[in-house]
Parts: sequence; structure tokens; C-alpha cells
Amino acid sequence: ELGCAEGNFTGKLTAGGFAVDGVDISQKAIGRAKNLHLDKTSFYAAPVTDFVKNNDLKKYGLILMMETLYYMNDGDKDALMQALFQKMGERAFLAVSLPIDSHDPFFFSREHLLGFMEKHGFVIAGSWVVSIKGFANIPMYKNIIPMAVRGKYLAAVGKISKRNINQNLFVFKK
Repeated sequence: ELGCAEGNFTGKLTAGGFAVDGVDISQKAIGRAKNLHLDKTSFYAAPVTDFVKNNDLKKYGLILMMETLYYMNDGDKDALMQALFQKMGERAFLAVSLPIDSHDPFFFSREHLLGFMEKHGFVIAGSWVVSIKGFANIPMYKNIIPMAVRGKYLAAVGKISKRNINQNLFVFKK
């Protein structure tokens, strides 16, 4: 999980039985994540691009970037995508989530993200709109983003609600 912050989503994944490596640039956030004492989880304090360039990514079936990409400057985004494309396994998936807000220049619109990813060689494998009632209150690994990497699919379900956090979830492959 690239940009794992304090490991909240990481904890949901490990509770679902997945082994997860979490990476974040913030040493403070990684320290808090390590204090969660999650099974089958390793955390690394590093810029995500450095982690990608310096590690073997072929062991991962799924690479997550949940609420990460729009925090990076354009040069770092390009460097990260180039490194991911080179280092990811041929059968791996890259999942990217973004808020639904195409009018805010801080976020990517759907069209902008798809064009950006295509520029770096990625093709869309699927996209979904998910609606989350509050990150800490829902077991996302069961209800919103069930994953079965072993079965080579990722699905998302949810209904849009103005009271919820509405997200776009994109899954890409090489």
C-alpha cells in the first residue's frame, strides 16, 4: 500500500487475511502504524517512488494507492508511474482511489487520471464508484472493496449518498 499513512486501511486488509507492506513518507505516520501491531504487515518510512525503485514489486499481486496520487507534484507522479510500470509484475493490478470532485484542481478528474495512466503505459481494468460512511466505521475489506487477489479480481460496490464520502476506484494493469 503506497501512501498508507497511519495504517488504518492496512489494518482492514490484514484483518481480511492479506499480507501487506505499507509505505509512507511520514516517519510519524509509520510510527503510529507500527504501533497497531498488525499481523503479516511490514511498514516502511520512505518516499513511495524510492520504495518502488529499490524493491522487488513482482511479489505483489495488487498495489494500492488510496488517496495518494494527488498529493504528489507532477515530476514525482511521473517518476512513480514510470518506476511502477517497470517494476510491477505482468499479472499485477494497481488500484487508485480518488475523491469524486472533477472541479477541484487539487484532484484528478476521471478523464485526467485515465489519460495520465495511459501516458505511462497502464490500461484500465475496471472502475467503480464507492460510497463510504466514514473510514473507521465500516469494514471496507468486506463491504466496500472485497478483494480476492488469488482469484485475480477486485470488485467494489456501494450506493452514492451525499452524507457519505464518495470515491472513484480505478484498477489498472500493464
